[in-house]
Formats: sequence, C-alpha cells, structure tokens
Amino acid sequence: MPNVIRNIGKIIPSRDQHPTEKPVALPAWFIRLHTAPGETILDPFAGSGTTGRAAKDLGRRAILVEMEERFCEMAARRMAQEVLPFAAAQNARREAK
Repeated sequence: MPNVIRNIGKIIPSRDQHPTEKPVALPAWFIRLHTAPGETILDPFAGSGTTGRAAKDLGRRAILVEMEERFCEMAARRMAQEVLPFAAAQNARREAK
C-alpha cells in the first residue's frame, strides 16, 4: 500500500482557515478505499468540511457535525459549491475560450 500522506502537500492555515485543515486529497483517498458511490460518510468533527467536500466530489453523501458555528458556516459554504462532471467542465472551458 502506498504511503498516501507523503504524496499530499501540507496546508499552512491562515487566520481565516480552520487550524487543522487537511488537503481534500487526504480524506478522498480514504473515502475511495472504504466506501462506494452513494454511501454515506459520517464526520463527527467536521471542522471546515474537507471530508464532506471530498465525499461530495466522489459521489457520496455526508453527515457533518461541528460544534463551532464559524466552522459550520465555512463547511456549509464549501458544501454549497457544485461539482461538475469532468466532461461538463471540459466543455465549459472550451466555451470560455
């Protein structure tokens, strides 16, 4: 099994970020390994919503729990961002040119 953590860059948070924010690639790797599309992920310490964002990007549902309101709002903004299928994203780039 490859060491996934060595292949993922570090995030050094600014004051407006969660203090322990992780790259989306980290929870995405574990989500792909342990779940199938359509399954539900539970993150009881959601922080800024990185695990939820990864789950949504991979076609999973997510239940996020966070006790600090400012991080709940941050996670809600991340989850509100839409994920385009790869072909749709390519077409949008072509049309923009």
